[in-house]
Amino acid sequence: MLRMSSLDSLMLYRDRRGAQRQIAYVGLYEPHPSKSIDEVVELLVDRLTDLSGEIPILTRRPVTPRFGVGRAYWKDVTDWSPAVGVGRGRVPDPGGWTELCDYVAELHTREIPLTGPLWRLDVVTGLDNIDGIPSGGFAVVFRVHHAAVDGGFGLEILKRLHDGARPERGLVGSPTPRSDAEHRRAREDFRALIQELRTLGSGLAGSLKILAGGGIFGTTVERTEMNSTVTHERTVRVCHFPYQDIRAVRRAVPGATVNDVFLAVVGAGMDRYRSGRTNKHTDLRALTTCMPVSIAQGCTADPLDGQSSANQFAIRFISLGEPASRPLDRLASIRDWTAEAKSTVKFGSDDGHDLLPGPLEWNYRLNVRAAARVGHVLGGHTVTTNVPGPRDNISLDGCKCIRLFGFAPIYDGVGVVHTMSSYGDDVSLTILADPTIIDIEEYASSIQRAFFDLADATADVGAGQADRR
Repeated sequence: MLRMSSLDSLMLYRDRRGAQRQIAYVGLYEPHPSKSIDEVVELLVDRLTDLSGEIPILTRRPVTPRFGVGRAYWKDVTDWSPAVGVGRGRVPDPGGWTELCDYVAELHTREIPLTGPLWRLDVVTGLDNIDGIPSGGFAVVFRVHHAAVDGGFGLEILKRLHDGARPERGLVGSPTPRSDAEHRRAREDFRALIQELRTLGSGLAGSLKILAGGGIFGTTVERTEMNSTVTHERTVRVCHFPYQDIRAVRRAVPGATVNDVFLAVVGAGMDRYRSGRTNKHTDLRALTTCMPVSIAQGCTADPLDGQSSANQFAIRFISLGEPASRPLDRLASIRDWTAEAKSTVKFGSDDGHDLLPGPLEWNYRLNVRAAARVGHVLGGHTVTTNVPGPRDNISLDGCKCIRLFGFAPIYDGVGVVHTMSSYGDDVSLTILADPTIIDIEEYASSIQRAFFDLADATADVGAGQADRR
């Protein structure tokens, strides 16, 4: 067995019934010219079988350590067939974007059993009313537990199912072997228990500090309706944006990145939605997003070799700007926030994550509950993550992938998550939310409107510069 990293274990231990930490990817394809859908399913099973020898996580299951403390383990499952993890489905009529999104959201509510490998793949038909997708096209929905991969590595698995795919290099730092020798395990678990007891005291002290009006690891932030305990329900919507408009906005603020543009859109969209709900805009306070930053850079190791940490990212908290700020001013402030945050990231390292997950989880639960009692939230109001896809078109046995997007999981305290995806010239923002927390249609409309406001502000600046010339 192979011991997980602390961060991988933490992703596993924070699961609860109805709130599993699944990452999902969705690819939309043109119809196969000669094969039936059943034959496409068989093709995917064959390719997953071939990949299982190259990517160990496809045939490993998690194991909780003795005493229930410390890091979990990965154990090889020798009798596992990838066919068990592959399913079929069909979206209801009329087979449009809404029906597809609702079906993907329903798939996301299905928990992946921890008794086997932590992934599932579904081939979905019935896509008969989606612009750009020929009738008879199909979708592939790949779900994988966050303990097994982070966003970038999960996408890498999906990419390797396609024609001519090869492992990408230069993605991660050197592998970090995790010793699991039997004679050392009991001693490590005993040390873990002692450390858990010590840090439990720190958690209690942190909770008391919060209840007394202080913060922990900095400060808490104002609680909103989006920071409730999540239910088992999920809803998904995808907002598409013209890439040329995104680039124009980025150029309007020197030094800004495409990711900064999306952070500005999310901040303005959330403010617009909250303003419409409360009919009060001036009383709103600035929101904060949790932004994962990949630390997997600099070396040539295969990211899916089975010896490295499955999650290689650091967390940074970014202010999404003052609600009353103008669109380009908001973008400029976010540019400064992200530049400062990224300057503190140590690429190729674990960024301080090599801690025992048990104490972290105890502290997390204690302090989240304490913050809730005083009307605050630990960390951020939402998560905004960026998972760049392939720049060139990919295909599955000759079937062109026309669109590709994905999303990260929601969890208690963060009921809305935003995932930026790119594929070729297509750029999208996928929203995963708990429908009991927000009205997804109204919220998606607020996000779209926020982008139009930013694009209009950019056009006004361009027109003003032309007039001065």
